Amino acid sequence: MDRIISEIIEEVSELPDRTSPADQPDMMLVTADELEAILRDRLSFVFNETAQAAYRVCAETRHVTLGRSAANAIRAIGGLPQEPDTCRVWDDTAKMYLYPGT
Repeated sequence: MDRIISEIIEEVSELPDRTSPADQPDMMLVTADELEAILRDRLSFVFNETAQAAYRVCAETRHVTLGRSAANAIRAIGGLPQEPDTCRVWDDTAKMYLYPGT
């Protein structure tokens, strides 16, 4: 969490054409729209990374469906689009679903 907070602070401090008041050199000037865009970008990244981590943990133990459900639940919390269940393929010979790449 500290890394993400530091990255947000850094991004705000690097906004172009900003000068802090002389008597408050640590003051950062940012509009609500700029801050919203920065936060949306960072939070989308965090939710997607968390969702992928949940999926990987479940997929490594062959719980791919659970992993997809967990990942989509995390994405839903962040208001992000859900990933469709497209990795599951029916194999007539094996009479079971196969999950390529797992």
